[in-house]
Amino acid sequence: NREIDWVALSSPSIASAMARLIPEEIRQTAAFKVATISPVTSEAARAAGFTVDAEAASFTWPGILDAIQAFEG
Repeated sequence: NREIDWVALSSPSIASAMARLIPEEIRQTAAFKVATISPVTSEAARAAGFTVDAEAASFTWPGILDAIQAFEG
């Protein structure tokens, strides 16, 4: 059905770029969840209007996937 469940952000610049691609009204809804690679990226994502649902403890792509798995429970 082409729905997005998660958006994974691996840098502050990617968070900013995604904000330019995704309209603000969608960023403000629970249409998808956001996972970030680090606190710095989380800060940039929030500044761009995203709600951060999961943040990697290990600042790697496997860390992002672990954070998503932990959120999903």
